[in-house]
Amino acid sequence: MTLGEAGVTASLNLAMNVFPCPLTLPDGSTLRRYQIGMLDGAGNMSPVLAAAVNLIDALTEAYTEGKPHYPPHRKGNLLVHCRGGRSRSVTVLALWLHLRRPERFPHLETALDYLRGLRGLGGAHPLPPMITLAHDALAGPLAHTRPQARP
Repeated sequence: MTLGEAGVTASLNLAMNVFPCPLTLPDGSTLRRYQIGMLDGAGNMSPVLAAAVNLIDALTEAYTEGKPHYPPHRKGNLLVHCRGGRSRSVTVLALWLHLRRPERFPHLETALDYLRGLRGLGGAHPLPPMITLAHDALAGPLAHTRPQARP
């Protein structure tokens, strides 16, 4: 499936060392690129992980119109990615699912298992330091964010 077929019009890159190029979609609009750089493994701070979860909220809840001199854009879906799609993006999305879809993902581990299945990952991913960081974020910067159902 292509980005266009999936309705993707924005991306959130969680890799610190990957800088995707501008991309024009088949309809002539551009893919908006956002980035919160994280290391794959140890060395990250839980507020940065929390910021990524909160940015997903912001990018999925609201649409920012461009200005006349901005590249053309339209509202659509968000692609969350990192370099390999095994650790950083899976950790951030598991946190988001747990916090925003608690009826289906009452525990972080439930969301991690679901994403591991989708991505064909074994128990080695996400990397253990990323899972520890997720628990740190739940106890720290995301502690005020109670799991809540979203439309």
